[in-house]
Amino acid sequence: MINKKTFTLILTLSLIILCILLFSAGCGQKQDAPGTGNAADDSAGALINTEITDKAVPAAKNIASTAESGAKKDGFVFIYNNIPIYLGDYMENVLNKLGPELNYSETASCTSDGIMKTYSYSGVEITTYVKDTADKDIIYSVTFDDDSVSTAEGICIGKTVADMTAAYGKASDEMTGFYYRYEKNGTILSFDVDGDTIISVTYQANITA
Repeated sequence: MINKKTFTLILTLSLIILCILLFSAGCGQKQDAPGTGNAADDSAGALINTEITDKAVPAAKNIASTAESGAKKDGFVFIYNNIPIYLGDYMENVLNKLGPELNYSETASCTSDGIMKTYSYSGVEITTYVKDTADKDIIYSVTFDDDSVSTAEGICIGKTVADMTAAYGKASDEMTGFYYRYEKNGTILSFDVDGDTIISVTYQANITA
């Protein structure tokens, strides 16, 4: 015979075990997935997604802001007051180094949907265009205004075709008495001439290269 004390103990243990089983079954139930009609769960799911997305945005912006420019450092490079100006580079990389420009103007760009900007300094003009993927001003060309500046090889306005040929060799494209063009790794160096005298010098990025 089971005495009253033993019976009470067995009953108590049984109730405890039953409660544990019921609690375990409740915790093991599958939660409603977001979008299944459970507003609380949907709200929690949306919050989690938002937090993940927001954390990813600064990283993406950082990558874009530090992306390397398309500076053509292995092409023709113009040196102005010991400052190298690379065609295809961001204008912001040299703007502060060059100091205040003598003149500045803007025109509708024929190379992009934006505007073409012209910065005039002593002896040279620098033009830029907007590259759609970067939304930054890209250096497109450098043109000599007078004989106060020269190429790295010492050719300036007023020099002769013979001087030019001695410095650069045979041109890749020419019209005798009018112009001579040299190409190098996506850049173009042009000399316009009047007869045998150089009257204009232009560095230009070949944006189709």
